[in-house]
Amino acid sequence: MSGSKIAKTIQEFKKQKDSLGFPTDGLVIKLNDISKRDALGYTSHSPRWARAYKFDAIMKESKIVDITYAVGRTGKITPRAEIEPISLAGTTVTFATLHNQDYIDELGVGIGAIVRVAKRGEIIPAVEEVVTPGKEVFKIPDRCPSCNTQTIKKESLVDLFCPNPDCPDRVKNGIIFYCQRKQMDIEGLGDKQIEFLYDHDYIKSIADLYDLKDQKEKLMEEEGFGEKSVNIILKGIEQSKQKDFRFYFLLLDSRSLVIR
Repeated sequence: MSGSKIAKTIQEFKKQKDSLGFPTDGLVIKLNDISKRDALGYTSHSPRWARAYKFDAIMKESKIVDITYAVGRTGKITPRAEIEPISLAGTTVTFATLHNQDYIDELGVGIGAIVRVAKRGEIIPAVEEVVTPGKEVFKIPDRCPSCNTQTIKKESLVDLFCPNPDCPDRVKNGIIFYCQRKQMDIEGLGDKQIEFLYDHDYIKSIADLYDLKDQKEKLMEEEGFGEKSVNIILKGIEQSKQKDFRFYFLLLDSRSLVIR
């Protein structure tokens, strides 16, 4: 296929992508000739015989009504804008990430601002531009919103962090990360269930999950935790003991660790 035909195919697909019934942010252009694929080989990250083409993100305007911030499992504090609802890439969007304080300062983001929001990768909504500034540029408080610990900036990073390993939001998000499908895949333990168990003193750490069976009768009396759902949770916890040891390295909170 010639370059002009590839360009034409891309333009045709752009017109069709919103009617596909699933989100897509681009195309992958591949060489068909297997022998030429073998000759070109791979880099350490991707095949040399394929190229990804990303569509420009669709942006829509909205107004920022509030700015809040979340504390992740590593302590990273991420600000996000609550916006007037808009329809974007097939979903209703009411929140958009602001990344960090440097990003807020660069754009001049504040409550009341009219902004343009886009879904990068068709997944995470983000504030991309300021159309009309708010009253004043927002400043992330220097105290953790979860535990009130003084925040810090790590060397070479622009993000603010809560250094307290016992910070409730850090602990809860660490347990949520541990239980999710790509990690231990513990069935029945989603975000809401884990938050309930933490807030009601059933668990305060990942290790506490493995003692949850001792509180089975009490847990079954809680609203939303019947015998069937509790048995599913306990079975999932027990099965997680058979997971490959490499998954446990993810508990080290390193930003550079991934499972391959």
